[in-house]
Amino acid sequence: MPPNPVVTREERRDRDVTALFVEGDVDLATAPLVEEAVTAAVASPGRALIIDLTGVTFMGSAGLRVLVLAAQELDPAVFYAVVADSPATRRLIEVTALNEMFATFPTLDAALAAFEAEAS
Repeated sequence: MPPNPVVTREERRDRDVTALFVEGDVDLATAPLVEEAVTAAVASPGRALIIDLTGVTFMGSAGLRVLVLAAQELDPAVFYAVVADSPATRRLIEVTALNEMFATFPTLDAALAAFEAEAS
């Protein structure tokens, strides 16, 4: 069975939030495509950057590296969060303790609510 190709989509939202949606397998072969999309989002994130991994079916260490790079490159004043609630993403982020480096949420709505609470 061939791997799921990766797809990214950036969306600007109200309240100056950039949401980046990632779908498919994020592995050594596809991580550069995700990194390109994340780099573009980091360059102009607004007041918040939320990376939604809800559609990710597999994530390897190369995908984790992209999430870490985003956290390191973003201005500390920018709210950064990752939506991860599938076994392919959430468990990997927790096992590697990356959830201590950036906020993780089970849904985009939960991440947006946390941003709104922090912004007010």
